[in-house]
Amino acid sequence: MIPLPESPAWLLSKDRTKDADEALKWLHHQPRSVTGTIRLEMQRPSIFTVDPELITTESLPPSDKTPDEDPYSLKELLRRPVLVPFVLSFTLLIFQQVSGIDSIIFYTVTIFKASGSSINEHLATIIVGLVQLLANFFSLFLIDRSGRRPLLLASGALMCLSMMAMGTHFYLQVHSPEISKLLGLLPIVSMIVFMIGFSVGYCSIPFLLMGELIPVKQRSLLSSVAGSLNLGTMFVVIKTYPLIEDWVGAYGAFWLYAALCLASCFFVLFLVPETKGKSLDEIEEYFEEKNRLRKVKNAMVSKEAEIADTNIDSVDKQHYASTTNAA
Repeated sequence: MIPLPESPAWLLSKDRTKDADEALKWLHHQPRSVTGTIRLEMQRPSIFTVDPELITTESLPPSDKTPDEDPYSLKELLRRPVLVPFVLSFTLLIFQQVSGIDSIIFYTVTIFKASGSSINEHLATIIVGLVQLLANFFSLFLIDRSGRRPLLLASGALMCLSMMAMGTHFYLQVHSPEISKLLGLLPIVSMIVFMIGFSVGYCSIPFLLMGELIPVKQRSLLSSVAGSLNLGTMFVVIKTYPLIEDWVGAYGAFWLYAALCLASCFFVLFLVPETKGKSLDEIEEYFEEKNRLRKVKNAMVSKEAEIADTNIDSVDKQHYASTTNAA
């Protein structure tokens, strides 16, 4: 760590623009040329340095116009633009763990031994570890090329299929041993596919999205909370695998992991926004804008309901008056 420069984002937050420029040059980025049309992002993580004199209150998003508000106050932490990104990030970390990755890693030898695979369980474990290493390396080149959502969807789908196949092998081992013996390579193939699927998506993208989705003002606190909960979930998954195996059998445990991987695909498909090519400011503004639109919509609904109630009251009064006159 000694030769590495400080983060340009942190240097910008401390108004050390010159040091930020030098850090950017070390990191092989070129600082953006300053023009009058550039939107200022001081106090926000950005890889670009800009002139602090260009900062105006009008140029900042609404969330930055009240700098005196404590970012860690309960009021701020419970705001939807803060709470929603945190829940999305935390849920992705939960899905990362309940996919069964740590159960697989901790019990690989035991699983292969129990599966009756035609390959030695220790050799199979080494092969799976090597595949994981290579897949993690190649995944580095996919994240910014393919986007976050497609990789998470592909990751969840591959893990789901591999866990279903693994569970099927254990099911056949109990109910159709002859067929199970013919599929002696299925366990290691399933594990390899699982590791590839995990490496291209859920291995790193949940942590990446945690840094992109959570607002900068609350990021240090909420990312620590999410990371702690993630490790707590890891502990639960590892400790419960033997219990689940005793309860529903090994095939039931793997089918459960497959179902959770499938659930992660629906979660990403319907709830997780794509952040590829977007600045941290744009991502934060996305949640702020959604919150503003929600408030406007609620206000319009309330106004329409109020108008409707007023009209009903008016009609009732006219009907009462006409009935009284008739009487």
